[in-house]
Parts: sequence; C-alpha cells; structure tokens
Amino acid sequence: MSEKPKIINILIAKGNTPLASYSEHTGEFIQQCETILNEVQENKSASINLNNGYTIYYINENEITFLVMADTLFAQATIIACIESIKKEFQSAYRGRDFDSEVEYGLNDEFQNKLKMKYEYFNENEGTTSEIIQKLSTEMNKMKNQIIEAQYSLQERGDNINRTSEKASELLKDSESHKSNAIKVRKGESKKKVWLW
Repeated sequence: MSEKPKIINILIAKGNTPLASYSEHTGEFIQQCETILNEVQENKSASINLNNGYTIYYINENEITFLVMADTLFAQATIIACIESIKKEFQSAYRGRDFDSEVEYGLNDEFQNKLKMKYEYFNENEGTTSEIIQKLSTEMNKMKNQIIEAQYSLQERGDNINRTSEKASELLKDSESHKSNAIKVRKGESKKKVWLW
C-alpha cells in the first residue's frame, strides 16, 4: 500500500534568510526549500513543481515568505489553507517587527511549535479541510453573485432615477416656456385693450 501524500516541510523566511521552519524530514528537503527562496517574487503567490514528486507552494507578503513543501498529490486547497493559517498567526504574533538583523532560524524557539501544530493538523485533516474550503468557496461565489446582482439592480435604479430626473428637467423647461408665453400673451391682450379704447 502506498503512503498517503503529506506536507513535508514548512518554512518562513525574510528574503533569503529562513526565520523558522518545521519538518520531520532532513537533508535535501530542507535544502530545496532554502534554494527556492532565491526564486520567490515579492508580493506574489506561486507553486513550483520539483522533479522528485514534490511541489513547493509559497505566498510572499511584505517581504516575508510563507512556504510549504508537499507531495504533489496532496490537496492544493489544504496547502493554501495551511499557508494562510500560518501567515495569519505569524502576522498577528510579529506585527510591526523588523527582521532585517534576524539570524537564520532565529525564531525557531518562539514559533517552531506553532508550525509543528499546523504541520500535524493539516496532514491529519487533508480531505476535511479541502471539503470545508470547497464549501466556503461555494458560499463566497454565491455571495459574490448576489453582490453583482445587487450592483446591477442599483445601477438600473440609478439609470431610472437619471431618466426621471431628465424628464422632470424637460417638464420644468416646458413649464417655464409656457409661463413665458402666457406672460407675453397677457401683455399682448392688455395692449389690445389699450388700443381699443
């Protein structure tokens, strides 16, 4: 029986400097993740397929890279959920902290245990997490469609209001024109009366 796909390594880095990581593996897996840091693009997310049956996923935000290496067959939605969860917790813990002078793996004492918990949780809940994400995605798409429909409805109402406003302006102009003509007619009538005497 083949082994179940799983997350292999979790790494957080600032530029090329690894800040914290967790893995139950050593050697080439760690080195491959560190090497990939040279290819990370700022404020981007990407996945990189490796030749050995593994894929590296990362999100870079504000110069910090959140990276997960996993079996290529491991559910992508679960990996993304794992990265987002790590990113949220890391940003909450270190908001405003400058890591420019941080030594390699300098945050392992503080943060490695949290990475271990994420590693274990997402490896144990691959399918469940994917289903939850799928449900959330479906709900978000429904909400998105409702928002789009509401925007169309508002735009249509706005167009109707504009048309009504234009008609009201035209009626006002017409009424002013009729008023002006009525005044002229009255003046003309009074002149006739004067001339009749």
